Amino acid sequence: MKPSNVVIVNTVFLYVKIVLTAFITLFSTRIILDVLGVEDFGIYNLIAGSVAILSFLNGAMMVSTQRYLSVCLGSNDASKLFKIFNTSFILHIAIALLIFFVIEILGLWLFDGILKFDLERFDVAKLVYHIVAFTLFVTIVGVPYNAAINAREDMWFFALVEILLVVLKLLAAFYLYYTPYDALVVFAVSTLLITFVGYIIKWWWCQWHYQETKIDIKRGVDFKILKEILAFCGWNTLGAAAQVGRNQGTAVVLNVFWGTLANAAYGITNQVNGLLVSFSQTLTSAIAPQIMKSKGSENQSRMLYLAMLSCKFSFFLSSLWGVILLSELPLILRFWLKEVPVNTIEFCRWTIWIFLIMQLYPGLVRALQADGRIKYYQIAISILLLLPLLIGCGLFAWGFSINSIFGVMIFAQVMTLCVTLYFSKIYVGLIIKDYLWNVVLKSCMMFSVSLLVAYIFHYIENEWLRFISVVLTALITQCLFFGKIILSGTEREKVYSIACKLICKIFGNVNEKRFS
Repeated sequence: MKPSNVVIVNTVFLYVKIVLTAFITLFSTRIILDVLGVEDFGIYNLIAGSVAILSFLNGAMMVSTQRYLSVCLGSNDASKLFKIFNTSFILHIAIALLIFFVIEILGLWLFDGILKFDLERFDVAKLVYHIVAFTLFVTIVGVPYNAAINAREDMWFFALVEILLVVLKLLAAFYLYYTPYDALVVFAVSTLLITFVGYIIKWWWCQWHYQETKIDIKRGVDFKILKEILAFCGWNTLGAAAQVGRNQGTAVVLNVFWGTLANAAYGITNQVNGLLVSFSQTLTSAIAPQIMKSKGSENQSRMLYLAMLSCKFSFFLSSLWGVILLSELPLILRFWLKEVPVNTIEFCRWTIWIFLIMQLYPGLVRALQADGRIKYYQIAISILLLLPLLIGCGLFAWGFSINSIFGVMIFAQVMTLCVTLYFSKIYVGLIIKDYLWNVVLKSCMMFSVSLLVAYIFHYIENEWLRFISVVLTALITQCLFFGKIILSGTEREKVYSIACKLICKIFGNVNEKRFS
């Protein structure tokens, strides 16, 4: 299958996965919040957030491993491909063990007056903390297999596995109604077991289909490759740590100044943000291997073209949901949750704006990662991402409102966009003027028009009729604007051609099977 067709097929599978996952996750969260209650739900989110502060290596190593596998696939070096995976797997085992022990040691400090819990839930909170640490261990060990599946562009299989796992999480959520044991502990154990099931399935697939994933411990580690991966991962980890530190550090800051009820609201906000990020990353994940392989084959112009196209699609997919959520967030939250924690609506709205700014440049980040020179870029964005935590603590101490920290985050995110443009110009040859016109300005125009049209329907008193009107008009407005204005003539023709070929192929296969 041609690379362009592979991207479209993977995007379709991933998007179907995201839609199903979104609905199931939202329903599961409603059940979990109902069973656990606001206090226990806040406790779990606080503990998971505290552990996630050290889980940044998971995402950083995933990107690093996939980057080297994809670039190697682009250069068609089978021997080096095996060395990269073998080295990466052994490295992940070492990192998983290190992180696990660090988390356990850190727990002694966190539970010694740092995190605030009711006395009767203190022992349960400590047990859940240990279980979450084991879950993170399994997750990190599974990263090389996730990277291999993505690098090989078998994302349809990845999508099917993720759907299975989220269905298991829904069943686990229902079980909470009937368990005679502590629901919070059962929820944590269920999450651990489901994570392990996902690891086994992906391990089996890789062993069966990819020769390079057959581990040979006797051959040990290729130290030259290890040095390259660690150098890249080290700086990539800095940026990933800053991202996690900002998101989860905010939870700790809110807990210190406002208590666990604020954590419950922020936990819901992170659920919404996580789903939005999943939607937006659908195309980016599908197109990232092609960006990396273009670098491996020394095709710089194609790499930059794909990065720009990824930015356009990412914001399009994100802004569609952004319009609906910003316009109808109170209705959606009331339908989703039986009890909406205080400040949830405000937190979600701030987070949606931050998220939308982020989706203007994900393709450029992938291009920078493919290039490999990320040291100074990661230092710059890490400072910008962590700065709101320090400023937020000062604002809270001076008596500012609970929402003030999000205003600082928005400013920092705009500055991160500017820094990304600067380094993209230096390292991958981005023409900033073209990017600002073809991506930023046109995308913001599309979003503004759609949001304005959505708010026009607020005169409708019937909430569900208004919601349906907003969804339909947002979809029509965004699609027309995206197809006619944001996409260039060549891009529009190419997307249309690929879509027609895939539809004809699908229906052609159906007809062949029907009459054979």
